[in-house]
Amino acid sequence: PVLQQGDAMSLVALGNSLVMAGHEVFMRGENGGATWKFIGTNLPDQDIHGFTVSPISPRTFFAFIVQYGLWRSDDAGATWALLSKELPDTVLALAVVPTSPETLYAGTMDQGLLKSTDGGKTWKPVSGLSTKMALGLAQDPRDPRILFAGTEGGLYRSNVDGTTWTRVGLPGKDIAVIAISPANPSRMLVVDAQGRVYRSDDRGATW
Repeated sequence: PVLQQGDAMSLVALGNSLVMAGHEVFMRGENGGATWKFIGTNLPDQDIHGFTVSPISPRTFFAFIVQYGLWRSDDAGATWALLSKELPDTVLALAVVPTSPETLYAGTMDQGLLKSTDGGKTWKPVSGLSTKMALGLAQDPRDPRILFAGTEGGLYRSNVDGTTWTRVGLPGKDIAVIAISPANPSRMLVVDAQGRVYRSDDRGATW
């Protein structure tokens, strides 16, 4: 066990390091998670329900704090600045488009998938994905512009600009968590809301 208290809601790999965020949890693990320490910050609270790191700038962190909005850090989490209070408190996942750092996505429990094109200041629902929930987000290691979204209706994949979405498997499953192997991008793991784990070795064609 790593946690003695709190509730981990996000885990991001940065090379051989890991960053874990959640309710009263903001920690960094070194040596593949062998050792952990808390990250000190100036955040107003640590109820972090959404967290991600920029794919092109590993010191740029984004965190959604319940009741306090979306925050950004450019020094690996030491200091933070408020970006927006426009997002709902039901945010669970965040993603940044590496080729367009001003483009961010936020998955929510009740407003589907939201998109910002101004660095996180303002948000609108995405086109082409009419789901109530977007519980988990993951980017394709081969082309991080392509996003996978876990919804109440299965797993969906976007095109490179996020304008169209195609269901790639597990229809009717509430997909809560998605992970894609950087070493073997055809291998995907997902976890549904009932705690069941599914694996695909052909990029979602079969599970």
